Amino acid sequence: MECDEPLRQPIHGGRPRRFCGDSCRKKHEARRRRSDVMEALTGPPSWPVILPEVELPLEALNLPSDPDEAVVAVVRDTKADVGRLAVCGSRARGRLAWRCAKASEEIGSVLARYFPTRAALQDTSEPGGQP
Repeated sequence: MECDEPLRQPIHGGRPRRFCGDSCRKKHEARRRRSDVMEALTGPPSWPVILPEVELPLEALNLPSDPDEAVVAVVRDTKADVGRLAVCGSRARGRLAWRCAKASEEIGSVLARYFPTRAALQDTSEPGGQP
């Protein structure tokens, strides 16, 4: 029950009431959905975890066989996922919104530092003077 209202049970029998009205029922459902979402985000991943020390052919990961092309594909996909996370976060509620915003900002920042755009590459070089 979402409020302190006493529950009036039906006198004619039937299923016992759990909520005093629609507003309480809707609040309960919204709270349950938020709880389910947070549980799903903090639980184990729903996809197979791929460990770097396990030798899998790149093709098994749906990547190009050339290692450099595979890196390009993963970085591009990750940048797209960062954008999707930011968009979803801008539409999410409360506890999810700020997490999406922070995660997309931090992941995007790391990607920009290690995989900059062409324009950024013209202004910097790798540590040690290598372009």
